[in-house]
Amino acid sequence: MTTCRDEILAAVQSILARSGGDTFTLEQVLHEMGKRDAGFKGSTIRTHVTSRMCASSPDHHAKVYDDFERVDRGVYRLRHSPSGGAVRDIRVEDRAPLVAGSPISDPAVSPLANRVQTSPIASGARIGLVGCVKSKLDHAATAADLYVSPLFRGRRAHVESTCDRWFILSALHGLVRPDAILEPYDVALKSASRQERRVWAANVLSQLDAELGSCSGHTFEVHAGANYADYGLVTGLRAKGAIVEQPCAGLGMGRQLAFYAKPGEPAAPPERQENDASTTFADLDESPALVRACDWPADVTCLDRPGLYAWWVDESGAVDLSRGLGLTVASGRIYAGQAGATFWPSGKVSDNTLGKRIGQKHLGGKVRVSTFRHTLAAILFEQIDVHVMRSMRIAPASENALSAWMHEHLLVAVHPHDDRDTLSGLEHAMLRRLDPPLNLSHMLPTPVRTRLKALRKLISGAS
Repeated sequence: MTTCRDEILAAVQSILARSGGDTFTLEQVLHEMGKRDAGFKGSTIRTHVTSRMCASSPDHHAKVYDDFERVDRGVYRLRHSPSGGAVRDIRVEDRAPLVAGSPISDPAVSPLANRVQTSPIASGARIGLVGCVKSKLDHAATAADLYVSPLFRGRRAHVESTCDRWFILSALHGLVRPDAILEPYDVALKSASRQERRVWAANVLSQLDAELGSCSGHTFEVHAGANYADYGLVTGLRAKGAIVEQPCAGLGMGRQLAFYAKPGEPAAPPERQENDASTTFADLDESPALVRACDWPADVTCLDRPGLYAWWVDESGAVDLSRGLGLTVASGRIYAGQAGATFWPSGKVSDNTLGKRIGQKHLGGKVRVSTFRHTLAAILFEQIDVHVMRSMRIAPASENALSAWMHEHLLVAVHPHDDRDTLSGLEHAMLRRLDPPLNLSHMLPTPVRTRLKALRKLISGAS
């Protein structure tokens, strides 16, 4: 019977054969074991790698092995061969280079392997290096087609038009040829330690040398984020005599997408990530840290950051809103929005923040610069005696009365989100889930929203 240890050792051998390095991570093992469908739980695999099979871990089990040694947080090295040979360090030099034509049993095992023989490229070539992305197909495909985000497709189109050859920088596999067949995976350098990123970069440099013959004299276009470029890859290439260009270094997602967009084609917003949505819902739905408007900003520390927010109304305030609408509005969350999202499709970056939106525009602003204030003023039109001067302008006394009502009856919760480019997508996901009754844009019609649209014309429709 094959044991969990046997399966893990086989998985590690496959990982090292692909990478050409001498270290591996726990996440790589979990991914490889998942591909093999070995039938062992993730917790069992974790226990074996980090404890039972790791010589540098305390002996917490009746039977332990010295297969691995821990070299850094989450990074391990194989101490001996699976057949039980003498203990030794496995160096990169001990392994066959992962180049086309290498004698391996299955060319698809190595992302660099290809059934078509290639030779080192002539000096002075332009080489594109494109970072991988999270969004992938759900089935095996060529590496060039596996990644499906607008950012990757833009990068690919760019290097295909400017470079002699190009490769993909995979967080799991290292250097990958575009025509290599890959299975989808869920490994990101974003979650790797600094040491893991340095090990990854060193492996990629070794793979490039093996694939190109030498990096010296070539120009490398690096189209990848800091997690890929800044932990030894760019400096290593320059140390090898290469020229390195980073056309989008330091740019936010919006400006990158605008850079890669075809002439006349608007940039598309990047996709939000599921983990972003889960933390948002925790802050604004499941366990919000509510701050009364009269106490704002209290101890909120993210005033200078972009993000999402939601407004709650107390019971007496809900009675006022119900009276103004002629329809029932329950106490609780009534409105939500974002502060600081990139404008799409232009890709123009906003400098708005949670502090500006909530403190200056909502609580201390005017109806003409705050959709939320406009909505509340329309609902409370008679109760606070709103005097309209002209379209989207109400008297200063009316603005003050509205602010006083908000300070008395409202509470707010916030969720900072520093990626301005994905913020609008995250807002839409939040609104679909939370369905705040006083939000109008991108929302399904309800009797409350229909009535609210009519009331808002008391202020916006004035001449």
